[in-house]
Amino acid sequence: MKKTNKVLFILSLILISCGTVAVLWGHSHGGLQDIKEATATKKVEQELSSFKHLDLKLNTRDLIIEPSKDDKWHLTYYTGSKVLGKLAVKQDGDNLSLKQSHETTTVTGLISALGYYLNNQDQDSHDVVLSVPKNANFDSIKGYVSGSTHLYHFPIKEVDLTSESIYTDDTVISKANFSATSLYLDNSNISGLKLEASDYLSLTNSTINKGQFKGNSTTIDVDNSHLQNTAIKLEDGTLTLTDTELDNVNLSGDSNTITAKQLSLKNLTEITSRYSDITIHLEEKTRSTTNFNLKVTDEELSLSDAIASSDQMTTDEDQENLSFHKQVKDNKATLTINSKEGPVSID
Repeated sequence: MKKTNKVLFILSLILISCGTVAVLWGHSHGGLQDIKEATATKKVEQELSSFKHLDLKLNTRDLIIEPSKDDKWHLTYYTGSKVLGKLAVKQDGDNLSLKQSHETTTVTGLISALGYYLNNQDQDSHDVVLSVPKNANFDSIKGYVSGSTHLYHFPIKEVDLTSESIYTDDTVISKANFSATSLYLDNSNISGLKLEASDYLSLTNSTINKGQFKGNSTTIDVDNSHLQNTAIKLEDGTLTLTDTELDNVNLSGDSNTITAKQLSLKNLTEITSRYSDITIHLEEKTRSTTNFNLKVTDEELSLSDAIASSDQMTTDEDQENLSFHKQVKDNKATLTINSKEGPVSID
């Protein structure tokens, strides 16, 4: 048995050596380049007329809409039915549809897989790029994108989109319904936003008005932004607010970590939660212009001296509920918190 194993081991080494020599010989004679060229996808570039409505069904692709270098409308994508699926482009007046005719695509064989890998080192063949004039605007963008969607530098009246990831930058949307694993809103102004996010939401230098966010185990980061008339329902998540203003905002949900730094308040901010850890640092001016209605059950309520002294808090007969109420003259905002089994700290 030992002799057989030794023979098999030696034979394996010989085969590996032969295979290595063959690969090196093929590479030195341009074999990999031949495979790359033989399996390459074809780049398609076409000029479009202007349109107002975009209908999407992209099962294996990413979408990028960006300003063009001229005053014309352009579409750029790659073809390769085995890897990418066929893309049907149809324009009818103000309507443009981009749809894949096949639900699934496959990479068949080792050579195809190697070619697919080699080609995507130089280009992302999954990108569908719409380049539009800088003064362009859209009435609607609707549909499905399997990968990521990038919306840059233009206004849209209505977006109803499902995508793995959505990115906006310098974008104005009058009404938006997003379903995405992750959403990144930068320098954007969005009204009527409905969002279901399961992983990550980032808002930077952005304004959201009449928003509705729902998330489970979601991380939400808001930086230098403005949330107005917005409701956030979060379960087992993390919410971080930095240099942000809340104007008529409702936060609800259980088992969350809520942290705010340099938070500014306007009108009503209401937080209702169980089993959550809440730490809020208010902007200095906000401390003196805010009414407080705070209640914590079975946990600690901590307030800085700039807001109240410890003897201003009250407890019930069973020593289970801590509460604090404060009314200020000419108030600009009201902060209401009702929390159970989670510490609350405000300064």
